[in-house]
Amino acid sequence: MIYIHFRNFMYAALIIFPFIHFTSAKDKTTMTLEVLWNWEGPQGGVPPWDKVKPSLFKPAFEQVLLLAQEEIDEIATQTTEPTFNNTVLRLETCCIPLNRLESMFYVYIGNLNLNSMPKIEKEVQPMISDFYNKLAQDDRIFKRLAAVYQKRKQLNPEQGRLINKLYSKRKRQGAAIPNSDKAILTSLNRELDQLKTQYKQNLLKDESQVTWFNSAEQLEGLSSNLILGMKTQATALGKTEKWALKNTKSAVHAFLKNSIHRSLRKKVWERYFARGDQGETDNKSSLRRIFQLRVKQAQLLGYASHAHLKLEPRMAKDPEKALQFLMNLWSLSVDKAEKELDQLQSFAHSLGDIIELKPWDIAYYSEKLRHAQFSYDSKEVSNYLQLEPLISAMHMVAKDIFGLTFKPVKIPVFHPDVRTYEVFRMNPQSKKEEPAGIWYLDPYARDGKKSGAWNTSYRVQSNVHRP
Repeated sequence: MIYIHFRNFMYAALIIFPFIHFTSAKDKTTMTLEVLWNWEGPQGGVPPWDKVKPSLFKPAFEQVLLLAQEEIDEIATQTTEPTFNNTVLRLETCCIPLNRLESMFYVYIGNLNLNSMPKIEKEVQPMISDFYNKLAQDDRIFKRLAAVYQKRKQLNPEQGRLINKLYSKRKRQGAAIPNSDKAILTSLNRELDQLKTQYKQNLLKDESQVTWFNSAEQLEGLSSNLILGMKTQATALGKTEKWALKNTKSAVHAFLKNSIHRSLRKKVWERYFARGDQGETDNKSSLRRIFQLRVKQAQLLGYASHAHLKLEPRMAKDPEKALQFLMNLWSLSVDKAEKELDQLQSFAHSLGDIIELKPWDIAYYSEKLRHAQFSYDSKEVSNYLQLEPLISAMHMVAKDIFGLTFKPVKIPVFHPDVRTYEVFRMNPQSKKEEPAGIWYLDPYARDGKKSGAWNTSYRVQSNVHRP
């Protein structure tokens, strides 16, 4: 997982000269919380992970949402005529403390969603949702945006694109619907956010489960690296005499490719694909409710369906075009998949395995077929894919293609596994390296971290500066 921190604009901070005063407990709390959004360090400031405690998130959001609302109110209550600079540009550059705190919060719940964090997420998420719902439906802001939008032909192309994007987005969010409907929409949005949060937490809880193995015979065919990881996992759970396979995509796929025991492959496959489908973590009722709310949401906003609402700003524009594209792709894909499945079935029979292939067999026989056709063995190849050479190769490719170089830098991180690099780019005019960003690399799976390959950003690149 890669975290990318790009250079943005500098956030102006007040310099307070020391003087003798008495500080109340409330003042001390506020000062402690401000550390979370008054970032310091290279590239205009980095997340102060060494100051973060889960218990700080809720009070920090309470403070920072008030600050953000003050900024929004200041923009909305201007008596001057709405212009691109005093409305659009100010909206683009306001609420920096909120943006910074949100970045840290979402990285934290994506990586360390353990212990008290699921409860904290359920408490904080509605606060964030309420703020953005209120902002999206703020008549004062929408009227100012509409005034700038009406004069968009007087703007340069970049400015015109931005106001068109913001104005259209606000309309899709309900800024133009009657006030009586806005209250209903806010209620729908809040319930949707709560359901999606619970859905995600249920999946994460199921992925933290393990499948136990009691003997070395059950591990036949697995790579030494996977076996070592399973032993390490079992030891961490206090069962040194066993092996534990995490219910995550990477671990499950590695097992399904190589385990020679069909019954165990079935057990592992069924457990993985039962995530969010049974017991306390059953998401089916949540999904049904999400679908119902999305229908109501789309109708309230004047759209025929949720698909129409989501596709309007995208290239396809409407569901009919998207569906046509998918169906064309589907027919080609099905034909190819059926031929490959027939080939795989014949190959299994040629090995003397007279079985009908099931989903838990596909990866196993595909791996064997690759080995037979190309002498390819993923277990042997993995020995050459060690982490350190891979990181060096990534840096080399980034330098060759994009002219980027990476230098290790010591800054606060949210977990000891995370490595940080300052990124530089060669300036073609001055022929000198200039800072381009900071790269956070966190390549390991662990409890509380969502699975799969994914990346996020703490602060995105921008050429927009405060007016």
